[in-house]
Amino acid sequence: MLLTMLIWGIGPVFIRSLSLDLGPTNALLIRYALVGIGFAVGLCVVTGKRIERNDWPRIVFISLVGVLGYNLGSVFGFELVPASIGGIIIGTQPLLIVLMAAIIFRTPPSPAAMIGLLIAFAGTIVLFWNDLSFAKGNGKLALGALYVFLSGFAWAIYVVLAKPLILKYGTYRISAITILIASVPLLAFVSADTFETIRTMSLRSWAEMLYMVVIASLIATVTWNYAAARLSSVATGAFLYLVPVIAVLAGAVILNETVTLSMAAAGALILLGVAVAQYSDRITDELRSRFPNLSTSSFLPYAALLLAVVMWGLVPVALRYLVKDMRPETILFLRLFPAGLFAVLILLAVGMKPMARQDWQRLVLAALLGNCGYQILAHFGIETVPASWTGIIFSLEPLFVALFAVALAREQLTAQLVTGMAIALAGVGILSLGSASSVVSNVGLMGLMLVFLSTMGWGIYTVLIRPLAIRYGSFEISCLTLAVSGLFMALFIRPGIDSEIAELSMPQWGAMGFLVIFGTLFAVILWNYGITRIESSAAGMFLYVQPAVAGLGGVLLLSETVTWPLIAGGAIVLAGVAISQWKQVQLEAPRAQVPERLRTAVERLVASSKESQRIK
Repeated sequence: MLLTMLIWGIGPVFIRSLSLDLGPTNALLIRYALVGIGFAVGLCVVTGKRIERNDWPRIVFISLVGVLGYNLGSVFGFELVPASIGGIIIGTQPLLIVLMAAIIFRTPPSPAAMIGLLIAFAGTIVLFWNDLSFAKGNGKLALGALYVFLSGFAWAIYVVLAKPLILKYGTYRISAITILIASVPLLAFVSADTFETIRTMSLRSWAEMLYMVVIASLIATVTWNYAAARLSSVATGAFLYLVPVIAVLAGAVILNETVTLSMAAAGALILLGVAVAQYSDRITDELRSRFPNLSTSSFLPYAALLLAVVMWGLVPVALRYLVKDMRPETILFLRLFPAGLFAVLILLAVGMKPMARQDWQRLVLAALLGNCGYQILAHFGIETVPASWTGIIFSLEPLFVALFAVALAREQLTAQLVTGMAIALAGVGILSLGSASSVVSNVGLMGLMLVFLSTMGWGIYTVLIRPLAIRYGSFEISCLTLAVSGLFMALFIRPGIDSEIAELSMPQWGAMGFLVIFGTLFAVILWNYGITRIESSAAGMFLYVQPAVAGLGGVLLLSETVTWPLIAGGAIVLAGVAISQWKQVQLEAPRAQVPERLRTAVERLVASSKESQRIK
């Protein structure tokens, strides 16, 4: 694995050089023609177990999506982006591999492994932070960054799905077969210019091509598959953090780039994260020996909810940033339609059990009325509402979840819920009055009402979707909901959307990517996972993190002003929501705090008493 990282760390220098000298299409064609010949010769020599018929669909899938997708994205991406920006995007590959493994094989990473990945990811950001350029005219830069990210996504699919095939048929055979299948569609790009390019290639280009063909493709693919089949997905992904470090060193040696102190510090963080993730099992065993009650199953629901609400807290910040230059309907389409397509691909890979007709009706209602209603109202409302204010309004979600549980799930309406709602609405009233004052004249009253109504949509969604998530699985229902919602967003395509997309800057693409991947796809999956595994009161308490994150994000990232209506109205809203939830907390908390032995003894005593009464 270390040898593979060294080879691939140097690779981006030659990929970019060949893409610029030969053109990305010709560079890829020449490279894969030579690689294909080498692997074809090897397959004639190497023999092994006959590949079973039911394994061919997976082999074809990982070849076309994984290998071909990775190479197309990398060569076209590195033609448009410098090594610094490409490096920070490549740094997301380990996280994508871990998440893909968790999704497909249902093997959630240990807490120690997640900590290691986060440390390494932070180091990658520090490494390239000073090199990011957000100057005007970066449309090609944004497109190249998107290509590189998609190449990492394709490689994550290949790594996870190829592992059982490699263990079954051997490293070399799977490597060779997938490379050869991926080479077939490239034949469509052959032209007269390809042969002219081969004739006029310089000696340096041939030397770089030799490195990419023999070392980076033939040798490194085999060494990668050999190591990936014998290491955990977390450790495999963590090693990829070495690629940007080696790329920086290669740039310094080959291209005479300067290595700064921040680069050295970031490299130390990345290596620390690799070490923590590599030894995550030992760290987890040590923690469990010191804390016997600690378990992954008890930790993950809370971690999932915390990550979900942090992502949702940043959603108003990203939306507010985007809506200044884009129409809400364009943001809706770019956010939810790709998320829906990703959800469909995931469902096709993992499958799900059949649903009853009445459950389909419930799901479609939750997706369109709940999720789409929430998204549409919020996107249009946030045009005139700061992110910090939106976060406060979103804190009403636990209250509306409880209210619609009364209306739709026939739960009991309590005086405490009514009191809490009245207090929270008073806080909303203060926010509304404050929006009309001269101090905060940039806050629109209509937008405030739309954001307020959007929280009702999320309450409807949560109540309708909870029984389906319990019955069919939170992950499957999350993907199905996102698929239905995303397909509905096709109705929001308007004339001029192509020009809006073409004019997106690099930061806007980054904000949109966050909304699609993290703020929509992962957040919904994590939320549905958490609410089906812990008490409703505990899940509701996590939503208080959302306004805090939105407020800090609005002030720190968007330079929003903290005003008296925001402070006073926000405090009253949170107080009302807390009052409405407190009784449920009191009912559920004692059971969670009672020791297991005492709880068992009490239950036996109660059962014995009931049996005695029955006999009498």
